[in-house]
Amino acid sequence: MPMPCTATLARLRPWSRLAPVAMTTVLLAALTMAGPGRAAEILVHSGQKIAFLGDSITQFGWDQRSGYVRLVMLGLKVNGVDAMAIPAGVSGNMSNNMLGRLQSDVLDTKPNWMLISCGVNDVWHTPGGVPLPDFKHNMTEIVSRAQAKGIKVMILTATMIGENANNLFNRKLVAYNAFLRRLAARRHCLLADVGADMRTQVKKEIAKGRQAGCLFTVDGVHPNPRGNMMMAADILKAFGCNHTQLSKARRAWLNVHWTLSVVYQIRVTRQLTLSQFLCLQKQGHKNTSAAIWDQVQSWFAGYLNAMPAVQHFDERVQHLFNMYIHHKLRAMGKR
Repeated sequence: MPMPCTATLARLRPWSRLAPVAMTTVLLAALTMAGPGRAAEILVHSGQKIAFLGDSITQFGWDQRSGYVRLVMLGLKVNGVDAMAIPAGVSGNMSNNMLGRLQSDVLDTKPNWMLISCGVNDVWHTPGGVPLPDFKHNMTEIVSRAQAKGIKVMILTATMIGENANNLFNRKLVAYNAFLRRLAARRHCLLADVGADMRTQVKKEIAKGRQAGCLFTVDGVHPNPRGNMMMAADILKAFGCNHTQLSKARRAWLNVHWTLSVVYQIRVTRQLTLSQFLCLQKQGHKNTSAAIWDQVQSWFAGYLNAMPAVQHFDERVQHLFNMYIHHKLRAMGKR
């Protein structure tokens, strides 16, 4: 019996022509059901341990309530994931230092996850930094040893060294971050590309007329609350959080407290929520690259100088500072 021709098969099995369309419809329906309004599956689960290996950015990320490590853990918690952080950031560390203490600070704690933030000091510490070939070796070893113990790895690209993409450090950092992206792809690690995100965000702010300097950092390197929120959001995205879950995390972050500290002959402080910090920063950063606390110090100095009866070393200065910030925030609708 002769084989039927293609046209005959099409007439006998019309479903064969519809199969690709039907399959596409099913896939689109599945994607729609998993859209931003529905809960995404976060890769970290309750009870798991997350080690945060890094330098001073990571150390401060845990030591400060508004640090990115704390914000990541809070973001997970408000989305139903009660995980445990293992802080392993040490100020001044480079990739060789992290490799040297990997066993004691990470592997021996038996985490389920390891997040590694490295590269800033390898480039910034000149002389004495880590050349790119050695950086590649160190980072590959760190990832390999962690994965050999069954630890899942997320790699963070290095954030900017000074909020100027064209300076010498940031030009050199490009090759380090490019390697980290390749390493993440080759070793099947999650990637939080905080370095690229920071460059993009700084560029956007400059386009709006703002002057870079301390938009996302306190000193050009270490994140301020806004920079910490950016880093934490990128990490949560890499963990699988969708838009709805990220919005829930951001709402929780806005209530986290941060200490504003300025000096006007004596040091005065004021607790602010991150929401209040963002309002002050938005008002102050338009035409200057100074950190927000330097700007507030200047504002407060002008306020005190207009009150000649005030003795600047008087204990009332702290009270006056509290009142000044209260009135400033109230004027912006942020009490």
